[in-house]
Amino acid sequence: MKLLKLTMVLILGLSQATAFGESILKAINPGDTFVRLPKAAKKVARVRLGVKLIPYEKLVVTDAEGVNKIRYAKSTPIRRNLRSRIDKKTDFYINNWHVELEPIAWDKNIKKLNYRVRLFKQYGQGGSLEEQIGAIEVEGLLEGSRFVYSFSGKNSVKFNNKSGIPIAELYVQEPFGPSRKMNVARKKAKSVK
Repeated sequence: MKLLKLTMVLILGLSQATAFGESILKAINPGDTFVRLPKAAKKVARVRLGVKLIPYEKLVVTDAEGVNKIRYAKSTPIRRNLRSRIDKKTDFYINNWHVELEPIAWDKNIKKLNYRVRLFKQYGQGGSLEEQIGAIEVEGLLEGSRFVYSFSGKNSVKFNNKSGIPIAELYVQEPFGPSRKMNVARKKAKSVK
C-alpha cells in the first residue's frame, strides 16, 4: 500500500512539473534577449599544405687519440600533409614537435593566403613543456574549390640556438605526393599520465 501511495505522489509531482515547464516555455518569445538560439553551422574552408621537418641530433665521435668531438647531423626527415582551418590557428603535434599554423592574411578574390608557422620542441613526460624554436612566414596561392584548397607556396628556414648549434630545418610547401593524399597529424597533445 505504501508503495502505491509513493508511486502516485511521484506521478502527480512529475505531471505538475511538466505542465509548469510547458507554461514557462510558452511565455518565452524568440526575440527576447535572454533566449539564445543556436547559430547555424558555417562552412569553414580548409587548406592542405606539406610540412617537412628535419631535426638535428648530437653525435659524439671519439678519435684515435681519445678526444671527443661533438658534431650535429640531420636525422630522418618527418613529412606530413596538414589540413588547417583558414579562419583561425591550428595546432599539430608530430612526434615531440608542435607545429602551429596561423593565417595572417587571406585575399579571397585572388585566393592568396599568408601563414605564420611556429615550431615548438616538446620536453618532459608527455610533452608537458614546450620551447619555441622559431617562426617562419610563407605566402602562396590556393588551388581547388568547394572549401578544400591545396597550398602552393614555398619557404624554408634552418633554426639554430643562441650558440649557433642547429636544431631543425623546416620546409613549408605544397602537399606531398602526386595524388596529394592526406596524412593528417595529431591535433591534440598527448595526455600526461
